[in-house]
Amino acid sequence: MELFNSFTLLIVAVLFFGTIFGIAYLYFTARTRERLALIDKGLDPNTFHVRRRTLKIGMVVTAVVTGTLIGDWIGREPFGYPIGVPLGVLLGGLSLVVYYFVINRQIDKRETGE
Repeated sequence: MELFNSFTLLIVAVLFFGTIFGIAYLYFTARTRERLALIDKGLDPNTFHVRRRTLKIGMVVTAVVTGTLIGDWIGREPFGYPIGVPLGVLLGGLSLVVYYFVINRQIDKRETGE
């Protein structure tokens, strides 16, 4: 019976990692074909490049940690329940809104040529 369980575990592991490999292979080959088609048409293949992603991630992480720390520092006194996590989520959402406005301002400056 133990041999059957080991064999089943082996089959499941091979199928799992094979599926992950297959999805990654299809993703990267499709992306390469798409970029080659763009180059053939004379377009810039970097149009899909995500810019300033690290800024967004940094803003969100900083805001969530700051909100959680402030919430833990305030404690339970004013509201009767812990507010660290909700305050962290609130500040994380606000940081995404600020990021949106910062990026829009930079795009507007680039389009107007300032």
